[in-house]
Amino acid sequence: MARSMLVTINTKLPLPLITSETESPIIVVCSHERSGTHHMMNTLSLNSDYCADPFINFDLNPISAYVNFFHPQGVEGFFQKLIGIEHKSSRLFVRSIVKSHHDADCFRLLMGSKNVYFVYMLRDPLSVMESFWKFIHRWEWSEGPKTSSLAEFVLAPPRGQLMRYQSDTYPSMIDRWCAHADKWLLAAEEFNNVIPVEQEALSLSPEPTISKIARITGISVNEEIVEASKESYITGADLHTEVHDREVAREIIFNHLRKTNCLSETLKNRFSNLY
Repeated sequence: MARSMLVTINTKLPLPLITSETESPIIVVCSHERSGTHHMMNTLSLNSDYCADPFINFDLNPISAYVNFFHPQGVEGFFQKLIGIEHKSSRLFVRSIVKSHHDADCFRLLMGSKNVYFVYMLRDPLSVMESFWKFIHRWEWSEGPKTSSLAEFVLAPPRGQLMRYQSDTYPSMIDRWCAHADKWLLAAEEFNNVIPVEQEALSLSPEPTISKIARITGISVNEEIVEASKESYITGADLHTEVHDREVAREIIFNHLRKTNCLSETLKNRFSNLY
């Protein structure tokens, strides 16, 4: 039976969690920004006893004051404290889903773990760039490059608060996306606890998508799989994308996908039919 509780990971970090006495792995839903993270979290929550509310936001607030995202041993230590929490006379297992936009380098010491599984959401890069461009314009602070057009955004160097998720520097936003997806897909080829899922597949075929995750992780899901609404996320600014601007952005992305030195064949093959 799942229960809600406040867990103190260290003396200054109380986290509201859903836990259960039934042994199960930690589920981390990861992605580049604007790739269907909440869509997956909410769909898992609808079809299992894993929970998207409250979820664990592995981000600046509240985690970064107590975990150094660029210290893999510290990241591993944080997750070790979540694996089988000792509470009174019981051992409790986390059912709150962990959300992250960090690249795969952040979690490298957890790759291959039988206690932590990563569901990596992958979305058509043109849709990612367009959604992200609008999202960044929503905020008053410097979350990232605020360009006047989508095509300019695709080629703009990363800047601002979004750089907290990356372990390297990149010449453009599309280079940043390529590296993020590449690292996670290469990790999935090597480690069984990394499960890549295309956002489009979750929308078109939720039943086999969720069933595959259940089979790999060993978690229980409902017999009848229900897809969550795609509307349960933070929307971007109300910006209009001109047809010509979108086509220029598409051509830029196409050229990046053709580069042999840009990304792996695995990633190229994923989107070769779109460009």
